Amino acid sequence: MKNAKLLLRYSLAVIYLWFGLLKLFGASPITSILEELYPWLVKSNVMFDLFAVLEISIGVGLILPRASRYASLALVGHLLISTLGILFSPMAFSGNFPNLTLLGEFVVKNFALMAAGLVIYNDKESAIIQNGTE
Repeated sequence: MKNAKLLLRYSLAVIYLWFGLLKLFGASPITSILEELYPWLVKSNVMFDLFAVLEISIGVGLILPRASRYASLALVGHLLISTLGILFSPMAFSGNFPNLTLLGEFVVKNFALMAAGLVIYNDKESAIIQNGTE
């Protein structure tokens, strides 16, 4: 089980590092969607870059055992905000609920990622390392 949780942490870290770096270098395919939902975020280059750095920081934090619990909470918060923003917009549905668009399907998987973040947060070994009571 220990290896599975480590693999989970590293998998989430890769996702966050990858997506954050794409945003930071202006190559993210989700930018136009974010621009529609959160125009203040994308129009301000500084805010968008900070958003990218937040994602990269979450990825780095997931790799570091002492920071993984904090990073997992940031992950859950980040996904809640982005997921609910899209799910409460017409972009997520094709017609009526429950017919999802491609974007809606893309976003619904975030619930699994949030659950994975909660698993990492509740990992006792990470808590022991973080509290320094090894």
